[in-house]
Amino acid sequence: MAKRLFRVDTGINGGELVVGTVNEEFVKHFIDKDEGDLIDAIANAEHDPDEFEASGIPEICEDFYSWSEVDDIEHLYGVYADTEWSWIELPAGTKEGTQDSFEDEYEGEVFEPLHLHDREAYHEDNDERKEKYEIVPCLVYHTGEKGGMGCWFVETDGEDFDPNKFCYSTVATNVAEIVDQAWYDKEEI
Repeated sequence: MAKRLFRVDTGINGGELVVGTVNEEFVKHFIDKDEGDLIDAIANAEHDPDEFEASGIPEICEDFYSWSEVDDIEHLYGVYADTEWSWIELPAGTKEGTQDSFEDEYEGEVFEPLHLHDREAYHEDNDERKEKYEIVPCLVYHTGEKGGMGCWFVETDGEDFDPNKFCYSTVATNVAEIVDQAWYDKEEI
């Protein structure tokens, strides 16, 4: 039987999220400040390190280059968990990842896949816990994005696409729940 190729699409809203260890002095400096001040400081550190250093703000972390690299705890990029899912069969001979494989994007049949599991990456700011546990000062940075947030390709040995065989996992944080992985017929895709 001839192979068949299907594309699973998601909605257009998602984002990038990093969680990483930073200097405790940096956290203390911004703990009671406006979020906009923190964002400005990080942008300065990225684009004008001399100005950032002259500002007197404590170092973010050793060898800081970009917020997207402060990710020793978590780094996610993907669609939000509340996305709309759809699937479409691609014409015979279409190669995965080619321009042709993206024809009719978002035109497929809508379905609701199984949410297999959720991994938690929450953070707290709780003084009681600080006395009981070793605390890791961290930065949680999230940028929301709109546009193509990726898709998955499923190849079968001639069978129809079965939405009941598709499932996904997410990572839940204080700021977003992002799709992390997807499987079809018990195999990660």
